[in-house]
Amino acid sequence: MTFTDRCLRLGLALAGLALWFALATAGPAAAVEAVRVPVDAPVLDLTNIVERNRSDGDVIQISTAPGPDGIVRRIAVRARESGARPDWIVFALTNDSDEQIDRLLVAPFHRLIGSGVIWPDLGDSRIEAVTASQGIPPEREASTDADVFLITLDPGTTVTFVAELKSSNLPQLYLYEQEAYRQKTNGLTLYKGIIIGIAGLLALFLTIIFVVKGAVIFPAAAALAWAVLAYAGLDFGFFQRIFPLTPAIERIYRAGAEVVLAATLLVFLFAYLNLARWHVRYSHVTIVWMLGLAALVGLAVVDAPMASGIARISIAAVAAVGFVLILHLATHGYERAVMLIPTWFLLAVWVTAAGFTVTGQFQRDLVAPALLGGLVLIVLLIGFTVIQHAFAGSGLSQGLVSDTERRALALSGSGDLVFDWDVSADKIFVSPQIETLLGLPKGSLEGSASRWFEHMHVADRDRYRVSLDAVLEQRRGKLNLDLRLRAAGGNYHWFNLKARPVIGSDGEVVRVIGTLADVTEQRTAQERMLHDAVHDNLTGLPNRKLFQDRLSAVFGFCRADDNIRPTVLVIDIDRFKQVNESVGFSAGDSILLTLARRLGRLLRAQDTLARIGGDTFAMTLGGARPVRPGAGGAQGRRAEECRTRHGPCQAPGRQQDRGLRAGDADRPQRPAGAGERSAPGDRARRDPGDVPADRPAGGPHHRRLRGAGALGPSARRPADAAGLPRHRRGNRADRRSRRLCDGPDRARARGLAGGARRRPADLRQRQRLEPAAHPPRSAA
Repeated sequence: MTFTDRCLRLGLALAGLALWFALATAGPAAAVEAVRVPVDAPVLDLTNIVERNRSDGDVIQISTAPGPDGIVRRIAVRARESGARPDWIVFALTNDSDEQIDRLLVAPFHRLIGSGVIWPDLGDSRIEAVTASQGIPPEREASTDADVFLITLDPGTTVTFVAELKSSNLPQLYLYEQEAYRQKTNGLTLYKGIIIGIAGLLALFLTIIFVVKGAVIFPAAAALAWAVLAYAGLDFGFFQRIFPLTPAIERIYRAGAEVVLAATLLVFLFAYLNLARWHVRYSHVTIVWMLGLAALVGLAVVDAPMASGIARISIAAVAAVGFVLILHLATHGYERAVMLIPTWFLLAVWVTAAGFTVTGQFQRDLVAPALLGGLVLIVLLIGFTVIQHAFAGSGLSQGLVSDTERRALALSGSGDLVFDWDVSADKIFVSPQIETLLGLPKGSLEGSASRWFEHMHVADRDRYRVSLDAVLEQRRGKLNLDLRLRAAGGNYHWFNLKARPVIGSDGEVVRVIGTLADVTEQRTAQERMLHDAVHDNLTGLPNRKLFQDRLSAVFGFCRADDNIRPTVLVIDIDRFKQVNESVGFSAGDSILLTLARRLGRLLRAQDTLARIGGDTFAMTLGGARPVRPGAGGAQGRRAEECRTRHGPCQAPGRQQDRGLRAGDADRPQRPAGAGERSAPGDRARRDPGDVPADRPAGGPHHRRLRGAGALGPSARRPADAAGLPRHRRGNRADRRSRRLCDGPDRARARGLAGGARRRPADLRQRQRLEPAAHPPRSAA
């Protein structure tokens, strides 16, 4: 044999070997391991025993399990539909007993356990057909929630089964004894019926409550109950028995039920906690969330697993966020949140257990029915909470209260305190809150009416006693009294007492009962407003209004007594505007405060210092004090001291030296024969000798303050022959000073203020008093 022939034969051998290897690997050829089926075993779990295979065509070839004779046979199984490429499972069962065994092969359509969170398994028909290697072919049993096949095993045989899968997912495969499967089905049917009945009655009852009570929490709770009923009916297969559904439609309904459950849970949380009252953002978040869940309903028609997965995530998010929100509101004293804590805690536990179940960590068959029962229990607790709100205070809402109860409710709502004086026993009862407010021991204000004198302000005791006596004597009327009670710290609180007498059958007053209201803040605010209305906010001195009032009072005393000779000074700061512009307003305020403090040291009880303008102060000296002979000089010296009191003012960062310009005026004495009425010309031709002797001739005058100035050294400016500085003649300060007073004493005010800017001779001619200040002359 030549070398060429040898190579040709070797090539043919290798090709045959490769062809044999390809045929051998075309389908699983390894024999499966048989599982022994005990006669007394009620159920056998085959989920992890079966072998899964996938063929490239519509035919699969497998090697059977060895029989009793040890022979391994090879069989081929064709798919139901020609050209299909389905998934296959292979398993072998052995009956080593001497009697025939009939078992039910069960593959549930839907199983919550291990269904998953993202793109979960919503259930479908699992097994299309089952083929046995020998014996009686398996027969399909009618069932609405599982693929059930009746399998018969002859005595002493080993049968290999090949099942064509309708879907790639086979969550569970059981081999049940017929009687055990029937008992399990009957027990679950009873349990499912009870759960669905409770859910239905609860949904119907909450709907009736919604019709009776129109609050928003009732339709939200009713919608949640109906959603739970729909979810339980689909999961238990109740609706499938009433309305036959195809597997595809059932998947859509199941995903829609989960979406609706998530939406109603969110709506109930929002409505029950009334989140719109806390912040508008809660409403915005809820609306956006609800729109997203509404879009999931449409997505369920296109992709049911995706919609179901998003709905499951939404349920977990609502439970977690709601629990945190409920705890937050409960810490702020919100009663609804406090009442919802137990129910929402159970919901959080339920969501956690459901998460472990869908991820496959809980594998028991009773887990899924228990979860549905727990969900119905949670909705039942929610219904009880809602019903409590429905009937709590129903009498109040429907007006089924008496007038006495309504008054008691109004008193409780107003926050006022009870005052009750039992006249016959002479014992006063007040609410304990007033003693807590005052920091007094319990029972300090209880006892006789006179015991209150110990805690009452001295100025209020007489009014308190007289008011109570008047009520007792007149047997009618109403007390409306403001009084002050001393607290434990020594401060006083204002209270408003409103009370009425209660007349007994004998016509006498038996009780005086009413309310006490703390009005300390109102009285403080009134006093503060009154003070601010007549005082300067910066210096605290009287303002122009109060100074005018006091000046009018001084004029009144002048008219009544000729010996009263007050002095009025108007003080103006030079170049004060430059201080504000160069240094700032804070430095200007400091200068004003310093000047007010220094001038205030010179005041006596009858004197007045006021700030009547931005940089203008006014003073009255010796306002209503009768002046004895020779006392005018002392008053003049005080006025002069006001002019000469000086010293530099320290401003932030520098020392401010500003001069002051002051004008003063004294009340002129009446000429001889003051009892006669003066002619108009006489007033203009008064003699300079009428001016008081303690002042320089010329009466009211205007001068720069002597020395270094009131606020620092300052050089004198040249003045004209009349003593009036040229640069100050006719400026804005003159006009402001002329408007110092504008009332019945307008002429006098012009003489007092205007004299600070005019020549002395002009002042004597213009200074006038009202006719009422001079009595008419006698006929002589």
